[in-house]
Amino acid sequence: MSDQNVVCMSGRLTAKPEIKYLQSGEALCKFSLAVNKLVKKGDTYEDEAIFVNQCTAWGKLAENIEKYFDKGDQIIVRGHLDVNKWEDPDGKKHSILFIQIETFSFGAKKKPAGENERSDKGCEQNKKTNTAENEGVDKKSENIPF
Repeated sequence: MSDQNVVCMSGRLTAKPEIKYLQSGEALCKFSLAVNKLVKKGDTYEDEAIFVNQCTAWGKLAENIEKYFDKGDQIIVRGHLDVNKWEDPDGKKHSILFIQIETFSFGAKKKPAGENERSDKGCEQNKKTNTAENEGVDKKSENIPF
């Protein structure tokens, strides 16, 4: 089996993603992703540490991340590890490891200040909407087109 460089991670943005456009017109988005490391202590899980990962996205992907995400929002990313290496004017070598994003999914939005950890408002609204949409629908399985 060959080696693979695949990263899949879920975390929260530490700040609003930053986007830049290169001279070529291509979009470059950079952001930091905070990920909790949970450990089991007795019957519960507790945060042991928070890892902050640097992420980079290009093109339309970069524009969408910048457009739809803000500080505190959860994002699920998939990509690969990459490294930037450079030498400063004093000759000292530096490097930074980052995640090159290939695809993403939406996670939970940051909760507004003062909102409880768990809110059932959306669930109640969905129940009302679903009930209204389904009124008068015959639910016999032979009438369902699939």
